[in-house]
Amino acid sequence: MKTTIRKKIGTGIMAVLLAAALIPAAAEACRGGRGGRGGGHGMGMNCGMKGGGAAFGIWQNPQAVQDLGLSAEQVKKLKEADFASREKQLPLFNELDSLRLKMDQAFAAEPVDEKAVMELTEKISAVKGKLAAQRTEERLAMSKILTPEQMGKMQSMRGKGGGQGQPCPMAGQGNGGQQQK
Repeated sequence: MKTTIRKKIGTGIMAVLLAAALIPAAAEACRGGRGGRGGGHGMGMNCGMKGGGAAFGIWQNPQAVQDLGLSAEQVKKLKEADFASREKQLPLFNELDSLRLKMDQAFAAEPVDEKAVMELTEKISAVKGKLAAQRTEERLAMSKILTPEQMGKMQSMRGKGGGQGQPCPMAGQGNGGQQQK
């Protein structure tokens, strides 16, 4: 009798832990997947731009290129940096996907191996740390491509939208970063 109750309590606790682990992943998928991949990320960007590397993907948005006054040389450098960044991130995103699958398998096991779950959590955190370091490198590289004025304008354009449920002025609306009515 006590064993059955303990199993039910243990299963309930594991279900809560599993739900807690999956909710952020589900929210991330609704935002555009994998830490912003496919919707832009880095520098706090969630503006629905194409591309996967930080703000390097602005070259794909003609209105942002115009609003920022990017030169042909800057666009060329942004393209190159975008593709290089995305290529560099691919192995980390693949590793993260693999670790998340292993985490799902670990939580599905009977009984759940808590030590294995914690080890996977540490590995996932390490990969996310590497991705964060890459985003920092991207931001530094971006500041070498854009002028200080362009960087400031891009930051202000992002600040006017792109948050939860808000359209981003850099996602094609244009008109100097002003929201369309």
